[in-house]
Amino acid sequence: MALNSYNYYPHNVIKLSRQPRFGEIRASEGIGLQGNVSLSTATDLVSEMLGLRHVPNYAHSYGVSLYSEAFANELGLDKRQQEVVKTAALLHDIGKIHCPDNFFNREIDNATRERYRRHPMLAKTLLSKVKAFNDAEIPEIIAQHHEHEDGNGFPKGLTGTNIRIEAKIIHIADSFDSSITPKYVDSTAYSPQEALDRMQKGAGTCFDRDLLDKFAGFVSRNKFAIVDEVNAKVNGRIREFGKEYNIPTFMIPSIEKRAAKQ
Repeated sequence: MALNSYNYYPHNVIKLSRQPRFGEIRASEGIGLQGNVSLSTATDLVSEMLGLRHVPNYAHSYGVSLYSEAFANELGLDKRQQEVVKTAALLHDIGKIHCPDNFFNREIDNATRERYRRHPMLAKTLLSKVKAFNDAEIPEIIAQHHEHEDGNGFPKGLTGTNIRIEAKIIHIADSFDSSITPKYVDSTAYSPQEALDRMQKGAGTCFDRDLLDKFAGFVSRNKFAIVDEVNAKVNGRIREFGKEYNIPTFMIPSIEKRAAKQ
């Protein structure tokens, strides 16, 4: 049974009749990101640009970054790799700033779907302009986060060992967080166990089987304790973000207490 209580975004959110378009935000004017700006500063700036476009997508990206970093640590990746995974996960959807309002309202036509499928490469093009991201190979990792083990993903149809492990981690974390905390008004929220069961159907085809099995064991530990930890951190960040940018209350994801896990 689906649990809407896992959603940190209200299902009855008002449709986005008029959010700021990316070209109107102009958040990067005069910043000079090609200079010696740090990786963390560049990441915060770019990720918040997505937040100004669509708050729920920013909340989702923040959640994906937390799951990805924790799982990378679980896998024994070194500290540098963990930081790269965390950063790439936080920015994995930045290419969606190109999507029109009807995409976020889930009024999807063929043209909108095609623009959506371009978001990994758009992110790569955008982030490649920043030296700090290039040095960490983040643009290429993000470009691969929708690739599938069997080659049926996008944008390039890469397979198996041709897909970077960082991208595989983000792909799994992205799918899990999207399943339990959907970011669009017509989405269904599943319990953590239901989400994992659904993802297992794609083991070896959509997802790396070994990584998915390890992720399932990791997030289900202690009755899915990490889900509560991630939700609390996401909600805290979104509170701060809303206050910082004076975002109207109805656009801020719900921070109500989660129901007991099933």
